[in-house]
Amino acid sequence: MEQVIGYSLLAVISLFLWIYCRKKRTGWKYNTYLLAGALLGAVCLVVSLWEQAGAGEKEPLQGLERKQNGGAQEVWLTLEAGGLFGRREYPVTVEERRLTREEAERVLQQAGEEAERLILGENASVVEVYHDLYLPKQLQEGMVEAAYSFEPFELVETDGTILWENLRDDSTLVKVEAALSCQEYQAVHTFQIQLAPGRRREEETLLQELAQRLAAENKRQGENYFSLPKQINDIALTWRPQEEHLAGKLLLFGSAVLVAWYVCTKEKKEREKKAWERQMKLDYPNLVSQLSLLTGTGMTVPVAWGRMVAEYNRQREKGITAVRPGYEEMKKTWNEIQGGVGEQQAWNNFGVRCGQSQYRKFSSILVQNVRKGSQNMQQLLDAEAKEAFLQRKLYAKQLGEEAGTKLLIPMGIMMLLVFAILLLPAMFHMQL
Repeated sequence: MEQVIGYSLLAVISLFLWIYCRKKRTGWKYNTYLLAGALLGAVCLVVSLWEQAGAGEKEPLQGLERKQNGGAQEVWLTLEAGGLFGRREYPVTVEERRLTREEAERVLQQAGEEAERLILGENASVVEVYHDLYLPKQLQEGMVEAAYSFEPFELVETDGTILWENLRDDSTLVKVEAALSCQEYQAVHTFQIQLAPGRRREEETLLQELAQRLAAENKRQGENYFSLPKQINDIALTWRPQEEHLAGKLLLFGSAVLVAWYVCTKEKKEREKKAWERQMKLDYPNLVSQLSLLTGTGMTVPVAWGRMVAEYNRQREKGITAVRPGYEEMKKTWNEIQGGVGEQQAWNNFGVRCGQSQYRKFSSILVQNVRKGSQNMQQLLDAEAKEAFLQRKLYAKQLGEEAGTKLLIPMGIMMLLVFAILLLPAMFHMQL
C-alpha cells in the first residue's frame, strides 16, 4: 500500500508542477524531466497495482528451489498470517542443496582428478615437473575446498614454489596430498609428481647460451645486420616479431579521443554560453536607449523595433559591427511579428529567450504597453535606460576585477622566474 501511495504522489506532484510551469511559461529547462517523472510514476503505479492484483490470483508457494552450490541465498517473500496481520515482506534464508553421500563421493572423486590436472600449471606431465606448481583452493566450480601438503615437505612450499636448492638427486618423487571437503564430507586424494631438475637445468643452460651468443653478435664489427641464432644444442629456435595489439591500442586511443572530444565540446559550450551572456549584458543599455530615443520621436514600439533591426542588418552586411546577441534576439522577435505572432506574445518570447532579469523586465514593460497603452511608456523606457547604463558601469568594474585576478597567475610565474634568475647564480657561486 505504501508503494502505491508513493507512486501516486510522484505522478501527481510531477504532473502538477509540469502543468504549472507550462501555464506560467517559466521556460525551466527541467520541464521535460517533470513530465518524464509523471509518466514514470504513472507506469510504476499501474505495475504496482497489477502486481498486487495478480498476487491474490497466484498459487501460494509450497517451496523454493535450492542452489546446487554457492552457499545460502536470501529470498524476500510476501507473508500473510491469516487474520493475525496483513501482507508483509519477510526474508527467507535458503541453504544450498545438501548432497547425498553417493553424490558427495562422486564430486570429491572428480575434484581429486581435477586437482591432479590443475596442479601441474605450466608443466606438461606429472613425470616431468620443472616449473612451480599451481594450487587451486576451490574445485568443481566452488563446491569443493582443497588444501595441499607435500612429502618431502622441504622440497615444495605451501604456495607451490619448488625449492630446487634443497634437491639432492637428479630426479625425485614428491607425494602430494589434497585434503578435499564438500559440505560435511571429506576425502584425501593422493598422487605423485616427479621433479625434473635436469630439464630445468637444460632450460637455464639454453637461456645462458642464448644470452652469450646475442652478446657476441653485438660485439661483431662492420656488420649492418644483426643475426639471430637459429639453433642451440640441437634445439631449433624460432623468432617472431612481438604482437603490437593494434586493435587494443586503437580502442584505447579512440576512447581517449572520445572523452577528450566530449570534455572539449562541453568546455567550448560553457565558454560560448558565458560569452553570450556577457555580450547580452553589454548590449542591453544600447538596445534600451535606442528604443527609448526612437519612441521619443513619436514612433510606436513595433516601428522603432523594426527600424533598429533594419539598421543592425545593414551594419552586419557592411561589416561595420560583429554579431551581437541582444540584436540577434531582436531579429527573432521581429521575424515572429512579421510572421503573424501577436505583439504581446512576441515580447514575452523575447524575455524568455534572453533569460536574464533585465531583459525580462524590459519585455514586461513592452507587454504593459500593449495591455494598457502607451501612457507613461516613455518615462519607463527613459528610467530603464538610465538604470541599464548604471548597471553596465558596475558590470565593467566587475570584469576589470576579474581580469586583474586572472593576471595574478602569470605574475606569480614571472616572479618565480625572477627569483630563479637572481638566486641560481648566487647558489652556484657559493658552491664554487
